[in-house]
Amino acid sequence: MPRRTKATRRHIEAAYKKIEALGRLVPVTPGSKHPVDGSPILGESQAYATFTGEVYHPLRCRVVADKLDNDPKGIVVIDLSTVGGRRECRTCQDERGV
Repeated sequence: MPRRTKATRRHIEAAYKKIEALGRLVPVTPGSKHPVDGSPILGESQAYATFTGEVYHPLRCRVVADKLDNDPKGIVVIDLSTVGGRRECRTCQDERGV
């Protein structure tokens, strides 16, 4: 593993503090699983999120689809009531017509 400079470590620590301030993510059991690939499908009042993200996804938008294709363990299903200070994904807003 490469050594990180003090500045890099400070930036990483600041990013994690910012994410912590948004609220802790509490994973929940997804509504169901996709029959072909086993990826999570949202139930009522659920959303997708990443542990290091500042947004949540109430839909399976292209951002979520790309993440599930490349790093399925990077997506977590949460209850909508626990999004904290996160904002809704702009792609999801566009797809919902908000």
